[in-house]
Amino acid sequence: MLPHPLAILSEEETNIARNVILAQHPNTVIDFREIYLSEPPKAQLLEFLALEHSGRLSPTSPRPPRLALCQYDVIGNDRIPSFEESVVDVGTRQRVQHRV
Repeated sequence: MLPHPLAILSEEETNIARNVILAQHPNTVIDFREIYLSEPPKAQLLEFLALEHSGRLSPTSPRPPRLALCQYDVIGNDRIPSFEESVVDVGTRQRVQHRV
């Protein structure tokens, strides 16, 4: 069963997000602060909720992507941490946003 768009990330989804971030920073120390659900935009959520409340929701109904907001420090050779945030689409296993 597919998770509700507002359900917290599962352990598997959290691990996927972590692995995507680790792959982006090979041979670097990453200190994760938090990984949590990035809620979908209101417009996407309203479409899903309209289907859900009308009783027309099915396993094939369109759903907003499951996004994980990852906050972490990248610690390089100079040992000075750089705080970074990334949004990972756990369905496609791709980083879709990044900010230092």
